[in-house]
Amino acid sequence: ALLHALEVDELLGEGLVHCLLLRVALEGFRVADRLDIRLFVDPVPWDHLQRADPGLDSAGARRLIVRAKARQERRLGPDRRNADMTEGELAELVQLAPDSRRVLADAARSCALSARSIGRIRKVARTLADLDDSDAVELPHVTEALSWRALDHVEG
Repeated sequence: ALLHALEVDELLGEGLVHCLLLRVALEGFRVADRLDIRLFVDPVPWDHLQRADPGLDSAGARRLIVRAKARQERRLGPDRRNADMTEGELAELVQLAPDSRRVLADAARSCALSARSIGRIRKVARTLADLDDSDAVELPHVTEALSWRALDHVEG
């Protein structure tokens, strides 16, 4: 499971991880083929492992995607997706709560994100909200979109 950037921020300091990943990508540094992080966690009891939710199967993932695509078509029209939004649609349809706006603004300033990058992050956040069947784009959607954007730059 991915650790949301907000949770990492609480451990390491606000914006540090986003900024580090984005600066590495933007300044052209190459990342080593592995990153060692040492975490100390309590062992999970055996009976909890046996009861654990196995996660989303392929049919469940398909249902989420079909539902998210239907939400996008209701919002944007037939055969249109969030990636197709114009700047005007983006401004109208992807309203961010103050905490989400602050996190995105901090990342934009500290990591020199372009207007195009910010727009793409907002579109991905809207898509993540659609997958969560959420009308609102919330902080977890924005932080996950930022983390995917950072990974895209580091890997690409």
